[in-house]
Amino acid sequence: MDQCTIKVLKTGTEYTPELLQVFYNDLMMENFSEEEREPLHEWEGMLRGEKEPGLELRLMLDSHGKVLAGAAIESYGPKAVLLTYLVVSKENRRKGLGTLLCQDLIKETRAKPEPPTIYLEAHLPDVPDPVMPSKSRLLFYSSLGFKTLPVPYTAPALEPDLPNIAGLQLLVYSPNEGLRTSDAATFLKTYWDACYSESTEDLDTMVRWLEGKGEWAPLDSPC
Repeated sequence: MDQCTIKVLKTGTEYTPELLQVFYNDLMMENFSEEEREPLHEWEGMLRGEKEPGLELRLMLDSHGKVLAGAAIESYGPKAVLLTYLVVSKENRRKGLGTLLCQDLIKETRAKPEPPTIYLEAHLPDVPDPVMPSKSRLLFYSSLGFKTLPVPYTAPALEPDLPNIAGLQLLVYSPNEGLRTSDAATFLKTYWDACYSESTEDLDTMVRWLEGKGEWAPLDSPC
């Protein structure tokens, strides 16, 4: 494979709208349903600093500038980031590009004076994943050091009139010694506040679960 570079599009800095459009059209729309896919206009607003949360897109380009893979990371305060999407073009899978993007993110996170916890959502093992078998995806993230936070997880709706998203679990990469339940609860509240769920019943259930676990959240193997 040709020499690859990682191009970062980030809130508060200038970005190339055409590159964002190519990534969204070629990779996001091909691999995620409307229910699962963040609307493009939301990303545009985040990058311009008009919407919360802060957004960082890490795009892997070949020597000709073609987008091969990408990761989207949203910031929820100083203690939490959410890896919302990791996607590789069909013709470039099984070449280690997703691993390289994740390792780059983890390395940069760990280098910060107060590194935040990295969260991500993944399908439960028995829920079909249109891109990659769910168990294979969980093994992939486990190999990178992610653990499962076994909260009864539901993701918030990404647009008005869409339902909350079930069939997922919440994975965690903690550069620190464990995860405080108070930090996890703060992340979930901030995340849900930035989305469009009309009811907070699912959020309340998750927060109550965390409050019942004491100071430190239990973390399990994803598979």
